[in-house]
Amino acid sequence: MNLDISVIIVTFNSENDIYNCLKSVYDQTKDLTFEIIIVDNASSDNTNHIVEKYFPEVKLIINNSNIGYSKSNNKAVSVSNGEYLFFLNPDCILINNCIEKLLVEYKIEPRTGIIGPKLLNTDGSLQLSAGFIPKLSTTIFELWRLDIFLPKNLFGYRYVPNNTVIKKEVGWVTGACFLIKKSLFEAINGFDENFFMYLEDVDLCQRINNMKKKIFFTTNTSVIHHKAQSSKRNRFVAKQASYQSKIYFYEKNNGLSKKYILKLFIIISAYLELLYLIILYHSSDRVDRIFMQRKVIKCTV
Repeated sequence: MNLDISVIIVTFNSENDIYNCLKSVYDQTKDLTFEIIIVDNASSDNTNHIVEKYFPEVKLIINNSNIGYSKSNNKAVSVSNGEYLFFLNPDCILINNCIEKLLVEYKIEPRTGIIGPKLLNTDGSLQLSAGFIPKLSTTIFELWRLDIFLPKNLFGYRYVPNNTVIKKEVGWVTGACFLIKKSLFEAINGFDENFFMYLEDVDLCQRINNMKKKIFFTTNTSVIHHKAQSSKRNRFVAKQASYQSKIYFYEKNNGLSKKYILKLFIIISAYLELLYLIILYHSSDRVDRIFMQRKVIKCTV
């Protein structure tokens, strides 16, 4: 069966988000044929029960363990029937007929590879969700949290949209929400499964760029993104995955020398954060219990 769109969602303990996410897809997608495929990474909460009870037509694949974002998305694509793939995080809410508007924008430019919408925080403020391929300096800039004190686009790699530009060619858009043609996704073998979580979207966009296809960010439609809900509930896993993804990304795209430079900065950053937490809590044992920070340091060595 040929469909316009396959909506692909990867879940992990997403019981607080998945109902509203799925409802928004049905409410905001009226004039397209579509399917929804969920790959759940062994949730221990009621995520799967909610899907099965309220959305029995959704194709639900349940993994026995958490195999990561990249592998799960590739698994969903392998059973999809849509001409286009719409990747969506479970903590997103669609508004303004988002998918149809993205599809119209996608087809305007023949060389479009990926297109992503404007993302809004829960309070309606802008969420920076697109940018340019990161350099070592920009990664260190964000790693050391200098973006707190300096503009994110000064040394960083995030694009800050303005009201005069509706559509902008960029280096990447976030994996939280984007549209791509299935044949193109399959032509580059999908997400690199060496990324468990984080930077797999940037890597995918870079490989699309290498095929002379364009990555677009548009403000013509928006999505509400209750940012990183799963990561907040699994802080240690998220931080470890973030470090490992950064190291792998630079090894893959920039060579061993920059990989080891970045690794050094990550280790220094982790130890400085650990020192700060010890001073804050006056107890290294308490820090270990709350953040497991020393294990994060070990994983980078």
